[in-house]
Amino acid sequence: MFQLEGILIEKDFIGILCNCLQRMKEILTNGIDRKNVEDFINEFNSYVILSKNVKYAKLLSNIEGKVTNIKCAVKYKPTRIKNKIYNVETDNMLISDNENDFAMYKSRFTIYNGLSLYIKSKDYIYPPDWRREIKIEFVNFLLNKCRSEEEIIRKYLSEKGKYKFLIFTIEQPNGKSVNIGIRLARYTFDQEKITFLNNTKFSLLSIDSINPKQLCIRGGGDTELRSKKILVIGCGSIGGYLIEQIAKSGIKNIEVIDDDVLKEVNIYRHVLGMEYVGRYKSEAICEYIRKNIPHINIVGTQTTIEEALEDGSIDLNNYDLIISAIGNHNINRWLNEYIHKFNIKSVIMYLWNEVLDIGNHILITNNQHVGCYECLFKLDDKDEIFDRTSYCKNGQNYTVQMQGCGSEYLPYSSTHSLRIVTYAIDLMKKIFYEGLEYNILFSVKGTDYYFKKLGYVTSNRFNKQSDNIKILKGEKFMQNECEFCGKFQ
Repeated sequence: MFQLEGILIEKDFIGILCNCLQRMKEILTNGIDRKNVEDFINEFNSYVILSKNVKYAKLLSNIEGKVTNIKCAVKYKPTRIKNKIYNVETDNMLISDNENDFAMYKSRFTIYNGLSLYIKSKDYIYPPDWRREIKIEFVNFLLNKCRSEEEIIRKYLSEKGKYKFLIFTIEQPNGKSVNIGIRLARYTFDQEKITFLNNTKFSLLSIDSINPKQLCIRGGGDTELRSKKILVIGCGSIGGYLIEQIAKSGIKNIEVIDDDVLKEVNIYRHVLGMEYVGRYKSEAICEYIRKNIPHINIVGTQTTIEEALEDGSIDLNNYDLIISAIGNHNINRWLNEYIHKFNIKSVIMYLWNEVLDIGNHILITNNQHVGCYECLFKLDDKDEIFDRTSYCKNGQNYTVQMQGCGSEYLPYSSTHSLRIVTYAIDLMKKIFYEGLEYNILFSVKGTDYYFKKLGYVTSNRFNKQSDNIKILKGEKFMQNECEFCGKFQ
């Protein structure tokens, strides 16, 4: 079948024509020699949708290999025809083995019972010839492949109902599974022969599979990550974008913690907008994910990480990865101490932005390796603590006040957060695939244009870093005097 996506178009018409003729010759030759048999299987649904009297349906669940009862949702729209209002069927037909799946479409449907049947065929089953009228013999041919389920079929077809739906999943000899559906409007069924008679009225259903696995793969996610469980601490600028991308990466189980409320001043650098202003960020981000990314188990808690750990409402050992996106050095140092004190085995990732787009950092640690969050800090010659990773020279104040005390914030943009989130997702996948052999500090150097324009001074670390990205192993930034990492010496 022809499709434009991914195709380069030659401007020369004669060149296009010659290429088309050459391609047509190859297709016809391969067809005569039966070399392109699998093309019909790989494009099965594309041929079905060309057939006459075909309906379109979306399959929301994975019913492959199953013989099971299903639900079919049909949407009707009031339509005026010759001064009368009729409920006319729309093209929005949904199929699932779980009726709750329909709720995410926020529409009213009429629900019908259906039956899913599974065929594992030794020979290829080809799509019906769309150039001709599809007759009941094709349906009976498929039913004949399901003789082992004849009692289930008899029972279903003997039940009352305006429509009957049969959804066939066919596993072809090459391992590819295809779906085709039948909607019966009026039928006569021979119970003994398990066949429909010729007066049966039916429509073909072209099935578009959009179950969780298919959606994940089509969107670039990884189904191997579905079972992983992640805790995200902080639902601010970084945390909001991060949670959205974690969900889209294929991870199904996410828990988030944050006690802050979304305000109007947050929305220009947050994934959430005005719709959620005044609500707890952890509560709002969960609702946002559920509304927009289906099949994600996400739970939000409106508290601080300190309170959650001290009251025992969470156990950090229950997660495959813990991500602190809170951007607060004091809280992160407390968390680092807790992890070492209670010997938490989970890997933890810390993300934070520096001001005015000058840089971002990711620290990934496990207390089995050297180099922890506490190792990032040191006392200067004035006995004042400073951040050794910072791209800003020590001793400067970067907070901005909008309306006096209590309105301070660190200036950085949403693109700044999006950049570090992109790197964090890549590192997260690397951890899950390869494990963590050593702790790492991942620093991304930004631009100093706005920073210096406002009169600030960059640190020696910024000035000496020639590459955009600097990666340090834990042994390179650990401090021997660190109360946690010093024990490894």
